[in-house]
Amino acid sequence: MSENRFANEAQFIYWNLRRGMLSQSGIARKFHITRQSVSKSVKIQERNVVIRLLDCAQVSGIMPTYYDPVLGILIGLIPPLGNLRCILVIDDKNDSRIFYDPAANPDIDSSLSTQKELNGILNTVCLTKDFDGMNFEKAIDHLKKIKRGV
Repeated sequence: MSENRFANEAQFIYWNLRRGMLSQSGIARKFHITRQSVSKSVKIQERNVVIRLLDCAQVSGIMPTYYDPVLGILIGLIPPLGNLRCILVIDDKNDSRIFYDPAANPDIDSSLSTQKELNGILNTVCLTKDFDGMNFEKAIDHLKKIKRGV
């Protein structure tokens, strides 16, 4: 059982480094393993990320409009709340976080600190400072434009 847990932790570590723009070859060198092992682990983890994002979306009543398994993000709408926009993120600690569009519904925590927290997580996930000062809508647009190389 501990072997499975280690494999899952290793897969998450490789995937997290990969989404941070470290090449598969670079990850392989760092951990003294083959690039093929990294590739296989990353593919398994990306499949797990898709399943997790879609499961979290279903449980939360989110209708996905976009998801990216490389970044670990899902953008969607919550129909029962008037199509409230939200971003679901798997952060660098492997926790799922949901952020709601603060401008769309003032009843939901719309504090500036929530937007700053979201921007901070997106900066960490994407290894950039591009999200500093962005509002929710601009963050969504920027997320959809990020392309990762292999």
